[in-house]
Amino acid sequence: MAKEKHCLVGTVFDKKLGKCVIPAVFRTWDNGSTVALFPTNKTGSQNHVASFTNFGKHDDADYKHIISTTRPATQKETKKMLRELQKVGYGNIRVNKKRDHRWKSKDSF
Repeated sequence: MAKEKHCLVGTVFDKKLGKCVIPAVFRTWDNGSTVALFPTNKTGSQNHVASFTNFGKHDDADYKHIISTTRPATQKETKKMLRELQKVGYGNIRVNKKRDHRWKSKDSF
């Protein structure tokens, strides 16, 4: 088993993979637009986290509001968003259905 190590801010150590990953939650609006939420990357306000939309924009997002007003992304939407994130330099993303309270990042809420 991999020994846990210190990860960069906004990332967590994944014991199964043996490396630091960026946790992400993918959600889709009624209009079909998908957003990636990064719950371990807090952006200021209490429930606000970093996000990335499928039209290539980084932003600040209210995690609880988006979770309550969107649906989980489908497998097809998830694959498309992962490709877009990889195009702009994201790697080691771990997709989750929701925030995991066991994540231990300094910036998570």
